[in-house]
Amino acid sequence: MKNNPYFKKLKQYAVDQALTFDQIKASNNAQVANILGIDESRLEPATYANMRGAVLKSLQEDIDNADFDNIKTSGIRTWLENNFPDYEFEKGKKGGKPFVKIWYKGKPEVTDNG
Repeated sequence: MKNNPYFKKLKQYAVDQALTFDQIKASNNAQVANILGIDESRLEPATYANMRGAVLKSLQEDIDNADFDNIKTSGIRTWLENNFPDYEFEKGKKGGKPFVKIWYKGKPEVTDNG
């Protein structure tokens, strides 16, 4: 979906207008079609719903990435560098929820004991 020109246009509109997640969720197909400059009947109702969901997911990922970058560049980083020079960060998602792991003494190596 991220390469879809309609998705890109809708996401950019949401960013430019600083729409909240609630505003995006509450938008109806006619409003989305109007933003995209197309007739509402051009796309299936499920496509509009999928597009709104993809925009919400993408915006949340952007926020999560910015938060992670902020952790890496804030005072936390300086404190870690001063107290744990071998620290490492890892970010990921589990169950749809983002997380950050910090290893103070470097990331442990995983070995296969099989």
